[in-house]
Amino acid sequence: MTQISGFWTTEDTTPAGDQVSGYTQTQLSLAMQIIAACSGKEGVAREYDDELEVTANGANTVAVGKGSGVSDGKWYNNNASLNVNIPSAVGVGNTRIDRIVLRASWSTTFTVRVTRIAGVDSTDPSAPAITQTSGTTYDIKLAQVLVNTSGAVTVTDERFYADLPEIIYWKILNYDEDLVIGDGLDYLFIPAYLHKKKILSVHAGVHTKSTSGTPTIPLYNVTQGFDILSTDVTIDANENTSYTATTPPVVNSSNNQVNMGDQLRADCDVAGSGTKGLDLIIVFEE
Repeated sequence: MTQISGFWTTEDTTPAGDQVSGYTQTQLSLAMQIIAACSGKEGVAREYDDELEVTANGANTVAVGKGSGVSDGKWYNNNASLNVNIPSAVGVGNTRIDRIVLRASWSTTFTVRVTRIAGVDSTDPSAPAITQTSGTTYDIKLAQVLVNTSGAVTVTDERFYADLPEIIYWKILNYDEDLVIGDGLDYLFIPAYLHKKKILSVHAGVHTKSTSGTPTIPLYNVTQGFDILSTDVTIDANENTSYTATTPPVVNSSNNQVNMGDQLRADCDVAGSGTKGLDLIIVFEE
């Protein structure tokens, strides 16, 4: 198994970490393949080997699959499955949440490596924070790992892809149509190119502002049977968009992945007074 990253430059006579005095044709070719698979400066390379998927691999162990990615502009490749030890939680009734990340490290290290960030043993654990300081230490999330006192592990995928966002502008109502309360104001089918993509954000805009009351727009995945938002889109009175809302919309990270053919439904719980027109702006991973 080989982990490698770049490009790290050095004028030292004894390079550290992944620094080299010169890159081989093989290394340059690998870097170009990874860069070609990524359109952003951070995240996992889509459809490259196993996409660095983290899976349970017996007691006290998770496996990170083959794959590539980018962390703060540094490319990374792992050419074989990599096991990471997850120590058991300590204390009766306790569990712990660790994080598996891709960590780019500067200073004397000069590497990007799969890294475990240890959580804290607790009866109500939370995931440890990541570090994203450009040019010093920069983490890219791969997974959360819940472990109990017997070493049993449960993996929650946290990967995101190094893609530029894909934006869908969804016209629900024309500019002269009244916003009214009800389910099924309009429906949208997810196209093939958004299959398995995750929704990053949802916002709304109206043509005529509400003079009183806060228009409230839930978004529901009819096919999979769940609400996409944990906090619905709201537009304050006398405002045109949700970007200035007192309560910003929040996407439910457990219910944000869509499949080809999924039917999304836009609803209205509060219409406000005199509100006309409605557009949704949905941002996907790509």
